[in-house]
Amino acid sequence: MRSENFIGLAVVSGFFLGLISGFVAFEKAEYIVIFAIIVMAIFYLIAVGSVSMFNWFIDFDSQEFNKSKLENNLEYYVDQFGKREDELLRVLDYIKKIELNQDVKAK
Repeated sequence: MRSENFIGLAVVSGFFLGLISGFVAFEKAEYIVIFAIIVMAIFYLIAVGSVSMFNWFIDFDSQEFNKSKLENNLEYYVDQFGKREDELLRVLDYIKKIELNQDVKAK
């Protein structure tokens, strides 16, 4: 998630959480709006601080992807999923055969 999207999500979440909490806590519309703005500002500051800390401690230059290694890993996982799917199909066929044998014996 990009930093701008994270901050936007936090602001919108803070606004609606403040609005809902304001409806519960206050009866006057002015207090509800002020409370929503205060909660939204708190969420904004927390999000900006979080993004700043993340960017400060993570060095993006050292986080480059090794494309060939990633592709090899993905191919391995695709093969493993294929093997698991084949095994599951064999187990389901075996269960169907057992159920058919039980139906034939019951009749």
